[in-house]
Amino acid sequence: MGWTVDDRGATLSRTNVHFVALLYPQVRSGLYLKAGVGGAELTRRTTKGNTVTTTNKGGFGTGLGVGYEIQIGRNLYLVPATDLAFQFFSEETDPTLGHIPGSNTIVYFTLGLTWH
Repeated sequence: MGWTVDDRGATLSRTNVHFVALLYPQVRSGLYLKAGVGGAELTRRTTKGNTVTTTNKGGFGTGLGVGYEIQIGRNLYLVPATDLAFQFFSEETDPTLGHIPGSNTIVYFTLGLTWH
């Protein structure tokens, strides 16, 4: 999961990489729940002239989600989903990144296609 924004001429990115488990409470219903655990990263990339400066901060990441598979073809499914990504860093003030809170939460709403 990832999120990026332009912040005063710099690119600020937050990403989570997880090992994820899916649970289908009723296989034929299409509803699924997911949970993941892994790492989180906060990155700020600044470009001034020909100089590019990148600063990274690593931490712990986890996430939860729910989705629904809607069959639109023989093996093709439309999949709306909602995910929560949690990030945990040591709280500090970095000269480049600024204030890094101890935790962050990001909400994602997605629409995907699945083939199986």
